[in-house]
Amino acid sequence: MIRQGEPRELLAGLNGMVWNVYMDTAELRQYENEDAKIVSLTYAGEKICARILSSRRPEVGIAEEAKPTLEDVYLYYEQ
Repeated sequence: MIRQGEPRELLAGLNGMVWNVYMDTAELRQYENEDAKIVSLTYAGEKICARILSSRRPEVGIAEEAKPTLEDVYLYYEQ
């Protein structure tokens, strides 16, 4: 078991820690060395959208705060 609690409480614990970051390939390579967890990558036109778990706003690309999901909770707390 990763974490126990009501789903809304688990999700609230990640408020301000989930980001959709739109960047190009060079920025992604640079960012991969940061202390954050890249959850997924999708293509968004000319850019890549990286879903990132981080306690601070990423300083690369265009970062938008995202609504946490239970999948984010699992991935954040997994070792």
